[in-house]
Amino acid sequence: MLYLTKSKLTVMLKYIFFVFLLISSLSQSIAQSLPQSDPKAIAANNKNNVDDPQSFSAVYDNNTTAVNDNIPVVEFSNAYPNPVSSFVNFNYNIAGAGSAEFIITDILGSEIYRVELQNENNKLSIDLSTYNVGVYFYSLFVDGRQQFTRKLIIRR
Repeated sequence: MLYLTKSKLTVMLKYIFFVFLLISSLSQSIAQSLPQSDPKAIAANNKNNVDDPQSFSAVYDNNTTAVNDNIPVVEFSNAYPNPVSSFVNFNYNIAGAGSAEFIITDILGSEIYRVELQNENNKLSIDLSTYNVGVYFYSLFVDGRQQFTRKLIIRR
């Protein structure tokens, strides 16, 4: 904890005030040393808008460059039951995806289970009775992109 006496506080405030004055003085001298510009001269050289000394041009193109018409439909249930003691189940529907992978990792991020999912409406059931009790995470990757990560608890 910081304790300030009245004398230390006074010295600090004087120092802060001195720094403020120094910065203020420097900024004024810098501003005075800069060349003064004539707004009418700037406007005369500005061919886009003679009334405004500051202007910009924006060029845009409204042509379509790419559209992904094949957007995958991803529906994936939460784990049930969760917490799990033996088998865990997931319902999913993955339509229009090139590839889909389901991965379970432990709390340290080590992969303990991986399966490639079929592009259809299906049910995934996994036997976790041989795994240690603890907290795990499951993730879904569709076309190489992570869709989500959720928590899974194994208990006996």
